[in-house]
Amino acid sequence: MKRIVFINAHCNHLLMNTWWYYTFGIKAPAKYQFLFRKLLERDDVEVVNLLTPKGCVYPRDFHSKKPMWRVWRECKSVLRKNGLQGKMLCTDNIKDIRLDDVALLFVHCPGSADRITELPCYRVVHLNQYQCHNIEELDETLPYADRFMLEADVFKEGNYINLVKPTKTREIQIVPYIVGDRFQNRKAFADRRNKAVATGTIASFAVDNDYSAHYGTRYLHKMRVEIYNHKEELETYIDAFVSPYIENKKMLSVPKSTPKLFRKIVSLINLLLYKPGGQKSYFSFDIVEKYNDYMMAVVPEEIVGIAPIGAFEAMACGCALIGIDHTMYTDLGLVPGTHYITYDGTIEGLKKSIAYYQEHTAELEEIACKGCEFAHEHFNKERITEMFYRKLSL
Repeated sequence: MKRIVFINAHCNHLLMNTWWYYTFGIKAPAKYQFLFRKLLERDDVEVVNLLTPKGCVYPRDFHSKKPMWRVWRECKSVLRKNGLQGKMLCTDNIKDIRLDDVALLFVHCPGSADRITELPCYRVVHLNQYQCHNIEELDETLPYADRFMLEADVFKEGNYINLVKPTKTREIQIVPYIVGDRFQNRKAFADRRNKAVATGTIASFAVDNDYSAHYGTRYLHKMRVEIYNHKEELETYIDAFVSPYIENKKMLSVPKSTPKLFRKIVSLINLLLYKPGGQKSYFSFDIVEKYNDYMMAVVPEEIVGIAPIGAFEAMACGCALIGIDHTMYTDLGLVPGTHYITYDGTIEGLKKSIAYYQEHTAELEEIACKGCEFAHEHFNKERITEMFYRKLSL
């Protein structure tokens, strides 16, 4: 029987609703929950959860080793809350990990790549939101990966990840997001508004860090900020439903030169005062209906070169996607001008592309139709699950 090892899976909000989220009554953004639960359902796979002293959920800057009795208590509570008790083997003994196991580790979530250097097995490191860490933190994990996994190949010239000290490999297994079943094309193209809808969260760091030093901004999706700040100018072309992660409140901010203790305190205050799950305006509408109201959609990408899941959800709903000409799309098989519309990544370029297709709706409908077919054919649960298994050699 094949065994897949996770480290502190109960702390990984990409896999399940963790302590931090259910304590505040918030649904976790569990992007990989479906794939994780599918692994648990397989008769030929055993999932192992290796617990370590970092297996308690606390704000990341305050994350430190905890007594193992606390780790076990949190693990049991989280698994019970998620209906997963008894579904995996939990152990705190690294000697239980075998040479022929495969470890799937996540750099973003607290403790989910802890003790990577001690693992005797093959190590696959998922890079989701790796840019949320400083280079020093990434140096503790990435060089020890045997393979990487992500939705795009981020080892590009000039990218943030290339600041990390040399790694064993730069091989990335690209596994796209799953587009949920509810994202369907429900409205005739001619009945839609001849404009683009812009969606997405404006996320940024509260303090300066290695990322902001490299890119000259604390924002993860710079174009979302541009659209948000030019709403009135873009009214002819775009209805913008982009919103800040923290609405109507300003997070406390300090420069990187501030002593580390004070930066930790600021991060903790921000997490406690502005807990996850705000964005009332963003969640005030049905996103599927919203996409079905428009002929075009723009969901700006991450600066590090990763397309957001909303881009593919919009395509599945029958919108012609507008995005930059980049390998984050073409590596997945999308062809510019056939499956999606490209622009140069500027406000003026965006306006120009939208204005053209507002006058050429027949071309626009053809792109929207082909993009919709591509999204449903390539980003469905069955296809991505099979791809995920294959790339884990299951």
